[in-house]
Formats: sequence, structure tokens, C-alpha cells
Amino acid sequence: MRRSMVRRWLVAGLLGAAMLGVIPPHWGVPHVHAASDSVYITSSTDLQLKLAEGLGAREASITLKYKGPTNELEQLLKNAVNAALDSDPYTKYIVDRYTYSWKGTSGYAKINLQVSYRETAEQSAYVKQRVQEILREILKPGMNDHQKVKAIHDYVVLHLKYDRDLQKYTAYEGLRTGKAVCQGYSLLTYQLLKDAGFNNQIVEGTAGDNCMHGILFV
Repeated sequence: MRRSMVRRWLVAGLLGAAMLGVIPPHWGVPHVHAASDSVYITSSTDLQLKLAEGLGAREASITLKYKGPTNELEQLLKNAVNAALDSDPYTKYIVDRYTYSWKGTSGYAKINLQVSYRETAEQSAYVKQRVQEILREILKPGMNDHQKVKAIHDYVVLHLKYDRDLQKYTAYEGLRTGKAVCQGYSLLTYQLLKDAGFNNQIVEGTAGDNCMHGILFV
């Protein structure tokens, strides 16, 4: 009887420890994988959405599991990355560079995207916070759309100077230092217009031998 009670107490203790997560790993408690570990991407749309989600969070390494034919995965992946970037112009223009690779079989692949950003998640959050503060300062009740756009334009050109050292490419750097190249001007203007309710896009062009960025209303 005593031996049976000891055994029951031992089992109860193990169950309680397992629930609290305090059993040492060498005791052989089976590992329960999170649900996301077994989730597979099965379409180009899902692939694009997951990549966009990772890029928006400024993840430096994005790993996905794909289930489906892999004979054209290279082109599928290329299109999905481009579409994910195009879905968020702000993120697109703070991505400095990226590389992607995959390995697997004819019906399965593990995909990895390595990304380098010009702006961290914390810096992007700062930009969004400052944009809201700026809009509260410069947009007044009763303004029409033309007056709002002019107020945003005037704020940017009055508070930023062109970075002749060509080192500052982001809205964050522009807000923090007061200097940026045309890309930084465009990123700040884009975010101000977007948060003020104006649909707009960043567009690229050339002036002589120089690459230029500007804003297009859509």
C-alpha cells in the first residue's frame, strides 16, 4: 500500500512539473511543436502575404515551408518577393538588399529570405510616431486637400536639407538629423501623405546621370 501511494505521488509530481515546464530536458519529456511549425505555404498568394508580413516586421531572416511543385519555384519566389515589396512602398525603399534560397524535393521546399534594411523596426516606429505628431501640428481644421498637401510639402522642404555626402537614405535619418537624399525626402513625404489620407506612390526617375525619387498621387 505504501509503495502504491509513493508511486501515485511520484506520477502526480511529474505531471505537475511537466505542466510548469521544470522537468530537465534529459528526462525525455516529448517536445510539442507549435502549430506554426507544421504550416505549409501552398499558393503564390500565401507566399506573398507571408513575405510581406516578415518584411513589414523588419525580420532579417524569413523562413517558410512550401508544399507544391518546385520545378518553377524560382520564378514563383522571385515574383512573390517583388509583389510583397510593391505592396508596401515604404518598406520597399528601406530594403537595402536581399537574397533568397530554397532546398527540398519535387513537391516540398524550405525557403529562406535574408534581408538587410536601412531602417530598423524601432526606427520605422519612430517615423510613424513623428508623422502623427507632425500632422497634428501642420493640418488645421477647415483645410482643403490642396492646403493639406501644400502644408506637408512645405514642412518637408523646410525641415530637411539635402545630404551632399549621400549617406542618409531614410525618413528616420531625415527626422533625426535634418538631412537626407531624395529617397529620404520621398519616404517622409509618402508617409505624411498616406497618414493624412492621400493615396500616393514613390516613383523613380533620372536627372542627368543621377537617380531621383518623387511622389505620384494615385
